[in-house]
Amino acid sequence: MNHAIYPIHSVLIVVAHPDDAEFMCGGTAATMAARGKEVSLLVVTSGEKGGDGSVGEVELGRIR
Repeated sequence: MNHAIYPIHSVLIVVAHPDDAEFMCGGTAATMAARGKEVSLLVVTSGEKGGDGSVGEVELGRIR
């Protein structure tokens, strides 16, 4: 895509868990913000699922 024709003004990051954005695209989000882009984050769960079983779901949601 030619960004001169379609400039990027904002970025929306959509993730399942509260800590996914940092692991998957934290560097990209930081770079976009440093370039003056509006960066928004949408987290679609409370984070209680997806752990390794070492803590309960309620605790995992609280930690995340």
